[in-house]
Amino acid sequence: MTSAARYKTLANTRPFATLTPISKEEASELRQQHPGLPEDYIEFLEQVGYGSVGPNRFSIYEAPGEPSDIFDEETASACGPVILIGDDFQGYILAFRTTDWSLLEVSPSGEPDPPLGVTFQQYVEEL
Repeated sequence: MTSAARYKTLANTRPFATLTPISKEEASELRQQHPGLPEDYIEFLEQVGYGSVGPNRFSIYEAPGEPSDIFDEETASACGPVILIGDDFQGYILAFRTTDWSLLEVSPSGEPDPPLGVTFQQYVEEL
């Protein structure tokens, strides 16, 4: 099954009504701004969208953010080379490590956890 087909199935079986797809132009900008950004993440934003996944379950950001967008300067620098892509409404933030594009969580205190060992697609399929 292609990722597009998986995302359609996922959208039909989860409450994705509050998600808004990004445009092809916005997807192209993401690819230019973040070379190496996993394609399954960009495809998800294009085909399904950003926003809230279910009532207070998980939020997928419209575009990747920097730790300094959320944390103070000292905490942000301790996060290491990551970009933030979503959160669980409880303080845990989903991120990509930009050195190897592994998916990980950042704790409410700004501590990056070890990589999750799954792709973005695998992660959202479990939401």
